[in-house]
Amino acid sequence: MIDLGYKQAIGVYNYIDEQYVPGHSFDVVALKNNQTFSISAEDVLYEYATKPAFKKILDSGDYLYVNAHVCINDPKYVQRNSAGYATLTEYARNHIDECCLIFDVKAKPNARYGIEYYREAVLFRDAASGAHRWMVCTKSPRLEESMEEETSFYAEEGTLAHELAELKIAKEAGFISKQKYTSRIKRLCQDPLFNEEMEQATEVHKDFCMERFNEARAETKDAVMMLEQRLDFSPWVPDGFGTSDTTIITDKTLEIIDLKYGKGIAVSAIENPQMKLYALGAINQFGFLYDLETIVMTISQPRLDSISSFEMTVDDLLEWAEKEVIPKAELAFAGKGTYCVGDHCRFCKAKATCRARAEENMKLAYLDFQQPPLLTDEEVVEVLGSIDKLVSYAKDIQEFALSQAINENKHWPGMKLVEGRGSRKYMDENAVIEALTASGFDSDVIYKKSLNTITALEKQLGKKAFQELLGSHITKAPGKIKLVREEDKRPEIKASPEADFQ
Repeated sequence: MIDLGYKQAIGVYNYIDEQYVPGHSFDVVALKNNQTFSISAEDVLYEYATKPAFKKILDSGDYLYVNAHVCINDPKYVQRNSAGYATLTEYARNHIDECCLIFDVKAKPNARYGIEYYREAVLFRDAASGAHRWMVCTKSPRLEESMEEETSFYAEEGTLAHELAELKIAKEAGFISKQKYTSRIKRLCQDPLFNEEMEQATEVHKDFCMERFNEARAETKDAVMMLEQRLDFSPWVPDGFGTSDTTIITDKTLEIIDLKYGKGIAVSAIENPQMKLYALGAINQFGFLYDLETIVMTISQPRLDSISSFEMTVDDLLEWAEKEVIPKAELAFAGKGTYCVGDHCRFCKAKATCRARAEENMKLAYLDFQQPPLLTDEEVVEVLGSIDKLVSYAKDIQEFALSQAINENKHWPGMKLVEGRGSRKYMDENAVIEALTASGFDSDVIYKKSLNTITALEKQLGKKAFQELLGSHITKAPGKIKLVREEDKRPEIKASPEADFQ
């Protein structure tokens, strides 16, 4: 009851599953209305049976159901009593928002949409990060609803980088003690995904965020910076909320800074719907405290040496929310509207089996298989523009089918699983060296001596030191000429008949 906002329940004994549940405390902004940290065993079983993401979490052993809470399985939070039963530690009960999952309480009527809903209770959906997709393809959220979230090396790498960056900024800003920083940084640096490139990239991001914060403090003495701030933009998107990496507020200006650790695609902040939704969430939560006029949205992508910023007024942002967000959110929430195929499909969970995407790619494939002499110039251009999409789609289908065959024992008619060619490797390199040396082979035969690659040396030395020491010794050969769309950011070149296309 306290979780739900009924302060009069303080001091009253709480019973769940006919068992006493010790009291707990948490940050007052940790929960929204109709949310709780406590959950009965019956409801846990229901969530486990109906929510693949929740099932995956419990099966991993990373979380335990303890004292009517789903808690991180760590000695800091979970202990064993004299009878061997798991219980929450005193620290966990005093910091419940740090270690336990949040659940919605029950289905409830939505006044705006006039329908009943029950949002997935486990690990709130970040509606902002998918805004570039659902604001165009309004039917996609419901299509993805029953699909399990799949992780990847890049996602796990990005998560670690975000943790590292947050910790560095918190230490630099004086938000945490040196002792706490040392303890946490040691744990992060022991992660197999941690490397020198991540260390340097997060340093660059930390320096940029602190530079922006210091500038804000120069403008407004009591400027505020918040890290990993949960932002609620549900007045515009049903149950919409996400987490902003860095939020800086002065008397007149709000800045949202988002770290993108990936380096495959440069992400622009210009008219970026994810960043706009975060800004809406910040206005919703903190606008009554400040007379905000300007919104600055910045994406930091240190591995690409990219800083992208976009600025707009609060009035323009609110107008965008009313005209663009609300109508499309209504459609998406109700599962109505249209399917729309495009680049936004890249991160959709339904991308491999979406019929709309399949039909669109089949149209493109039909053109691809025509004989070039029979095509008009316009059709040739259409084929050129579709090749990458077709390759991407084929790869998505291939990966989906293989995953189903391996993990779900799915049999695809006319297909079978086989083992590919394995690569040879030494079982014990020291044993190999000893055997060759004992047989009289020289070191020139055993070892290969070569200069480290430019990329490897740049990572080891750092970009600045690398340029100072070796910049004058590096030459760059011309790149291979490509034919791309006009909107590509690279400058156009004029090719001569003698150009080498090999």
